[in-house]
Amino acid sequence: MKSVVKYWLDRSPLLRFMGGTLWNALHPSRRYRVEHLAFYREEDVMGPLQRDEALLLFSLTQVLRPAVIVEFGFHCGHSAFNFLEAISPACHLYSYDIDDRAERIARERFRRVPQLHFLRKSQADFCAADIGGQHIDLCFLDASHQLELNQATFRKLEASLSEAAIIVVHDTGTWAKEYFGPSQARYAAEVPGNWISPLEFQPCREEREFVNWVLTHCPGFSEIHLHSTRTLRNGMTLIQKSRPLPTEPVALRAAEPQA
Repeated sequence: MKSVVKYWLDRSPLLRFMGGTLWNALHPSRRYRVEHLAFYREEDVMGPLQRDEALLLFSLTQVLRPAVIVEFGFHCGHSAFNFLEAISPACHLYSYDIDDRAERIARERFRRVPQLHFLRKSQADFCAADIGGQHIDLCFLDASHQLELNQATFRKLEASLSEAAIIVVHDTGTWAKEYFGPSQARYAAEVPGNWISPLEFQPCREEREFVNWVLTHCPGFSEIHLHSTRTLRNGMTLIQKSRPLPTEPVALRAAEPQA
């Protein structure tokens, strides 16, 4: 039943609007201006985007107005759908996944969406030809959670990034023990080596190691960590090339003597 409901929500803006309106009526203290975000879970979700994270990505996409988005980790299509709701008609979303179910969902639910291009391949097999040699404006990395695969992906991505491109890496945050539910407690017990203090647990250690690797081995990039220990936040890190903002006309800058 849940799958059937999600199928028709993906296909019907009217149903999303009606469902979102009902949610907002039942939960007035957690109202969101974007109707489809009402169907995201928040503190109890492990792995997928949380509601506030989806809202942040939605807003970031609308602010940037990217022409090309690359997403690693289609899974059930939630984050892809969130991007599709936010992008302009001229933008194209390239989504990678190796799972049979992901391919089926992309084919069945999004076959009439020309802006989505599903690629059945590993993130580490990315090549510029996949996106027609275009430059990437926004990249969402939420697939393997393995340090070496992320490193290999980053090396292949780097040449295809636009000058202002932003890479968003999901699951880089930590969980505060005081907010644990049963699911978080069970997972932490399975991976006892991921505690960084008696009160703070890192659910995806290799994602954190990856962003640390970028900071150490790729000095041309800067990072912003969007984390919180005041709730159960999965967290994300934004990575972008470091560059000064130009303040002089191009002609004057070109005429300056070279050192």
